Amino acid sequence: DLKIRKTSSRYLSSIIKECIYMIESPNQSERDFIIEKVENFIGSKEVNKLLLKMFYSKYPEVRKKAVLVLKENPNRLFSKNIRELMKGPDIEMKKLCAIILGEIRDRNSIGILKQGLNHFDSEYQIICAWALSKMGKKDGINVILKNINNEDINLQKLAIESLIYLNDKYYSYILFKKLYDSELDVKLLSAYGLARMGEISGLEILVRFSEINVEPIRTLANIYLQDKEIPLNLRRKVPSIREEIYKSKIGVQELRPKIIYSYKTEIPIEVDGKDEEKIWKMVQDINEFVMIVDEKVPLDIQTKVASLYDNENIYFLFICENPPKEIGYDTRDFITISLNPKNSSNEWYQFVFHPLMDIKYSYVWKFYKEENSEKLWNSNWKCKTNLSQPGMVRKWIAELSIPLKDLKIEKIDSGIKWNINFQREINNYVTSTWTGRIDIPDQFGLLIFKESQ
Repeated sequence: DLKIRKTSSRYLSSIIKECIYMIESPNQSERDFIIEKVENFIGSKEVNKLLLKMFYSKYPEVRKKAVLVLKENPNRLFSKNIRELMKGPDIEMKKLCAIILGEIRDRNSIGILKQGLNHFDSEYQIICAWALSKMGKKDGINVILKNINNEDINLQKLAIESLIYLNDKYYSYILFKKLYDSELDVKLLSAYGLARMGEISGLEILVRFSEINVEPIRTLANIYLQDKEIPLNLRRKVPSIREEIYKSKIGVQELRPKIIYSYKTEIPIEVDGKDEEKIWKMVQDINEFVMIVDEKVPLDIQTKVASLYDNENIYFLFICENPPKEIGYDTRDFITISLNPKNSSNEWYQFVFHPLMDIKYSYVWKFYKEENSEKLWNSNWKCKTNLSQPGMVRKWIAELSIPLKDLKIEKIDSGIKWNINFQREINNYVTSTWTGRIDIPDQFGLLIFKESQ
């Protein structure tokens, strides 16, 4: 709404004017207040006026805050101000300024950065070399090579990043060596650099890093894999590499698919998080979950599942053993159901919930292509959980119902088969599933519908 936008802009301009006045106040508490709040205005045009005022402040903490804001949100508009601050004696300020100039690739600062290569502070030297490399300048190569094996991992990473930005295959031998004798985050950077240089081994390791359960390594690896600087012919191999990783992790699909039976019930099921209905007692089965590791072996903390159906819904009961600890809102314990009524290879339904029900959602799982928009879908599924005892919970129960109409199913006949899988993620435990991965239909088991026993 245009009126709302104009009104908001007017209010914001008024607030920024007050901030500009307060940032130069002799009262330190007023300055500290603005220093604490300035990030709230990032993204607005009005904040540039405030930052400009901060750059010319007589108070060093105000100038430093302006630089820190720009470090996280680089803006070429302030390149001249950054170059001026970089000429000052404060070495920490010089380092911050050099980082910003590298991020915005300010070619007018090349001369100042070259001077920094001979500074007495070794960290400042490598930051200047890094900034120059981002502009394709090799003037800092000696500083870079000197820091490749620095005991300080952060300086090592700056040196590796500098080689990546230079993108010179001549130095690929250094990155290959780093793949085998370095810390995990240095290995990740080295793999990324080799992938950018067109080396398949770097791409393979990068894909493997994108699958491990270590953060932020996994997230960074997935970000790096999206970099269009990696040659297209390599990026096209990512799906096949992932497939090989899946097979090496947990093998191909079972020789005989794992089966769970869903029995028809004529008795109304009250979804209350309890297993008191007699029919649940009749159909409970072993159905153990296995760890996603080299071998499919049962997890120590077990999860068991049973299923029923009627003319309106399909029902599931989960009995979840719990480590001897209290379940809280910060407990990571999630059940995921992958339900594939159409036995499709690229689209199915997923349902996720937490024992305290603070998290509960469902969605269509699909291999989306760039031209596809996200598929909007809502389900009126119900889920109730019950923690069997207060305090140190030994087990918890979940009971849920999913309307057949939400799955676009009009009727279930005895003998019908659906693809299905379940997964459980627990704090400090290996992820376990009923069978294989929940995102690879070939590794799903079978849900077979039967008349009541």
